[in-house]
Amino acid sequence: MEIKLSKSQLDILKEIETIGVGNAATGLARMLNKRIDIKVPSAVVAKLEKVPDMLGGPEQLVAAVYFQVSSKFSGNAMLVFPLAEAFRIAEILLNRPKKSITAFDELSASSIKELGNIYLGAYLTALFDFLKISFKYSAPSMVTDMLQAVLDGILIQMALKAESAVVLDTEFSIEKDKVRGLFLFLPDPEGIKLILNALNPPGRIET
Repeated sequence: MEIKLSKSQLDILKEIETIGVGNAATGLARMLNKRIDIKVPSAVVAKLEKVPDMLGGPEQLVAAVYFQVSSKFSGNAMLVFPLAEAFRIAEILLNRPKKSITAFDELSASSIKELGNIYLGAYLTALFDFLKISFKYSAPSMVTDMLQAVLDGILIQMALKAESAVVLDTEFSIEKDKVRGLFLFLPDPEGIKLILNALNPPGRIET
């Protein structure tokens, strides 16, 4: 289930998203030298067990770019695409024709990691600026697997601490192409509490 947020909390989450996504679009446009728009149809805080259903189910084959985040709390940030969508993004980034990439090599994987690094870094910078705390993150990594296996692997890295995620349903429009993915930020319980408290000015949150 989603964690129920008030309208004012959703407005704040949307404002953070607008800043982060705008900065990401600018950075990606510079990298690609192409017009790029990023839309976020929905932004929620959800329980982890509900995340796979947001992108085709637990057995959906995906490519995920992720890195570890350290601050007053620990976490993991991920940008996840259905595998076919990830191949198409790599084709766009490398100026290759449609359906020319059917498996990732070093160059195509590197292009996806760079896109993920720009997007994830831009959103997290907006989020942590809002929280008024500093953060650091690792170099990006990439994995392809079923979505549930990817999430399970991240949870093992975090010693199964994360219970909820900030989830942005994200649509990239690059010239005539549109590609959908999910941004996930998986903080530990202390982190999700800090984020929810910051979104709650003043009053209490209903979960």
